[in-house]
Amino acid sequence: MSQATVVPALELKGVSKVFKNDVLKGKQVALDGLSCVFFKGACTGLLGANGAGKTTTIKVVLGLLRPTAGEILFEGLPLTTERKRYIGFMPEVNKLPLGLTVQELLTHSFAVYAGRTSSRAERRDQVEAKLREISLIDHRKKRVAQLSKGMARRLAWATARSEEHTSELQSHSFISYAVFCLKKK
Repeated sequence: MSQATVVPALELKGVSKVFKNDVLKGKQVALDGLSCVFFKGACTGLLGANGAGKTTTIKVVLGLLRPTAGEILFEGLPLTTERKRYIGFMPEVNKLPLGLTVQELLTHSFAVYAGRTSSRAERRDQVEAKLREISLIDHRKKRVAQLSKGMARRLAWATARSEEHTSELQSHSFISYAVFCLKKK
């Protein structure tokens, strides 16, 4: 009896990042051959002291920084710009547009992630379901600026998870918190 091979949702293989642009400090190694896997249906944390490379890892996965070396795979294939659309991100500090209503923000978020793959009616149903899931159905017409901090965090979580997701990647430290959400294609 053979078991099927489980392909990680996200895999980093020997990822390194060296910053060479600091005249005073010289070369700074932020990531040194980092290898790790993140599986679908699992919540995995990146833990470490300040300066350990958690934020650099997140930036490399999101494509905000290029790794100096190594490889990043999404579902066993190189992480391309197209595949990055399946990764949601929730930063430590909410960066939500304060002038939009809860419903408008979720509608926009679903439209961005779903693109042309879903109709307006489908997105409306998805938004309705997400509003119920995050217990903001009664606050759908409120502007983001009017939400409590807890409500705004739930909304930020929902925008990072605009479609069905299969894994979440979290980075914790005393001063930073971020969430990746890997979405189904």
